[in-house]
Amino acid sequence: MLRAAHRLARADYADALDDLAVRLTVRHFAEPAGTAGASSAADLAWSVPGPAARWLSDEALTSVAQRLRISARGPVPVEHPGARRARLALHRHATAYRTLVQAAEQRGQRLHAPFLDNQVVRAARLLPDDTRLQPGARPALLRSILTGAGRTDLPADWGRTPRPDRAGEARAGLRRAADGLAELFHRPLLADAGLIDLPAVRQTLAAAAEPGHDLPPGALAGLADLVATELWLRRVAARRHGSCWTGLPPVERKALARPA
Repeated sequence: MLRAAHRLARADYADALDDLAVRLTVRHFAEPAGTAGASSAADLAWSVPGPAARWLSDEALTSVAQRLRISARGPVPVEHPGARRARLALHRHATAYRTLVQAAEQRGQRLHAPFLDNQVVRAARLLPDDTRLQPGARPALLRSILTGAGRTDLPADWGRTPRPDRAGEARAGLRRAADGLAELFHRPLLADAGLIDLPAVRQTLAAAAEPGHDLPPGALAGLADLVATELWLRRVAARRHGSCWTGLPPVERKALARPA
């Protein structure tokens, strides 16, 4: 990990984007890490390929690599690599939550994520790095925030219990939805556009549904991105004049419908 940190400290923005372009071109993605330290060392980079990158076609990866090389010749951001990645990750979470809110509003539901409130996000970003990154800092900070907001009924061991295995539930869901996913990726629009390697996607879907089969890191997140993108593309292709989210019938324009 120390070697990876030194390498990251010496790499400038242009070299980092060029290195990422080479990794995409030769299809060099993260392999399963044996330890948490190895996984952390792999993440010490200006940018890493996304979870769905391993299933992109050669043409799509080449196009992305070319855009990266063009971006490497542009202006250099003033942020540190970690701060930039944290900000972009925050934006991705906020965008995904906004999409969920839009979908829930169609059923009359109201969602709220207190940790994505503007005041909470601004306060968290103002904390020094050594405060946020020390072991046990997150539960302690969240407890202080919730206590200040009037929540004093938190259990004594809140935030200290081990996290549940989310991969088990996700893979169980994949098994239950196997027929629907097989139909979805029978002739996907992503493959018709030449963006994904369809046999590799089908093979990973089948492996993900097997409880004891090992998956590369980020495979479930990558499959979720592919499924969501394919569904969105089909929704956009099927819409007529309304929004692709609401599915409302087209609004009648009387001035245009009136015979001349």
